[in-house]
Amino acid sequence: MIDIKLVRSNPDYVKAAVRKREMDLDAVIDEILKIDAERRELSGKTDALKARQNAASKQIPQIKKEGGDVSAIMAEMKELSAQVKEADVKIGELEDKQ
Repeated sequence: MIDIKLVRSNPDYVKAAVRKREMDLDAVIDEILKIDAERRELSGKTDALKARQNAASKQIPQIKKEGGDVSAIMAEMKELSAQVKEADVKIGELEDKQ
């Protein structure tokens, strides 16, 4: 198995090494890089969503303590949770492709 970090950092080297073994997998390596980039981008977005969830979770007790309405934040938390779950499923699918 080839380390994805090596493929990511030096794809031309990996392609040349595979060609030495009399296989032409340039298209496969390019597809792996594309999938990896998609997974990394989606993972970053998911992390940002989780950070928003955590921030909102910290606000709820303060707002309740002040006697405020938390229904808007709870609705946002529900939406964020759905988005995180959807993104996690997509990340899993992309990892399976790698």
